[in-house]
Amino acid sequence: MTTQVQILEYGPFALFARTHPEVTRWVFSGRSVEHFPGSYVRPFSLKRLVALLDLVRRPGPGVVACHVPGPRLLRIDLGRLVYAAILRWSARPIVGLDFNDEIPLADVALRVLERSTLYFKREMPFRRDDLIATGDAASGETLRHNLDKLRPVSIGLAPWRVADPPDPIPPKSVDVFFAGSTRPELRRRGAEQLTRLRDSGVAVDFVDGFLPRPEYLARMVRAYLAWSPEGAGWQCFRHLEASFVATVPVMSRRRVEVPWPLQDGEHCFEYEPEGDDLSRVMRRALVDRDRLRSMARAARERVLAHHGHRTVADEILSAVGAEAYPRANLRSRK
Repeated sequence: MTTQVQILEYGPFALFARTHPEVTRWVFSGRSVEHFPGSYVRPFSLKRLVALLDLVRRPGPGVVACHVPGPRLLRIDLGRLVYAAILRWSARPIVGLDFNDEIPLADVALRVLERSTLYFKREMPFRRDDLIATGDAASGETLRHNLDKLRPVSIGLAPWRVADPPDPIPPKSVDVFFAGSTRPELRRRGAEQLTRLRDSGVAVDFVDGFLPRPEYLARMVRAYLAWSPEGAGWQCFRHLEASFVATVPVMSRRRVEVPWPLQDGEHCFEYEPEGDDLSRVMRRALVDRDRLRSMARAARERVLAHHGHRTVADEILSAVGAEAYPRANLRSRK
């Protein structure tokens, strides 16, 4: 017997299509496939819209996992029509998924929130009012009526990001590692502090730019600390990549909710982006390298236990509930 589709996933990203491919039908709405290495993605079309709506309207077990688009990902031509149709016609519970960099909820995101059973947001601010632009009374009212649906979600660590990890973990030979863009102003200031640390005798492996992933991981794993500034959003793959290779991330102060977060002083170090706090935190941390080794092990264990994409997906399905998505249906049936 052919496996029954239990998860219909739509939008510019993919989660369940990767973690539960045997029970997921994925319909891609974006333009670029850069987020999906090795995947074959067909462009969206009116024909695919008709097929999608046919699936959405079929009653049965399972959920519609609806990724909301960011400002740069919404296709004006069909995008709004598709979201409106899914929200109107879905015969299955809808789960809102927001893995975008931005904190404020755009109009499409608010409509998905209003219609969904639960809404999982990557950049979930501590102050829920920050989800709405100041002065937007109507959107604020929609948010207040749906606050109980909001859940933070981890950006997650995809297996391809840590493919071919160093094994076993080699001895540490560098104090601090960073490779990446230093163009934003706060990153430029941080890069200047790394340069001063290096000039003062701290062993800093610093690359202003990007490295091939195998080299990036191989150099990161040899460092006690990895500078991990936030990007367009606070949650950053580097936080998890560093932890995965048993290097302690030094992260800008957390400003969003994260399930199973890396705790300051236990799994990571946090610093204030303004001033010279980054170099101060690093100097203090490097005084006790035995402590850093212990923290790195704890960070790796937490990431392996809670931040892999499969675990993130399973926790979403568990939160939605057994009635909406029977766990037994995760297994393929032949």
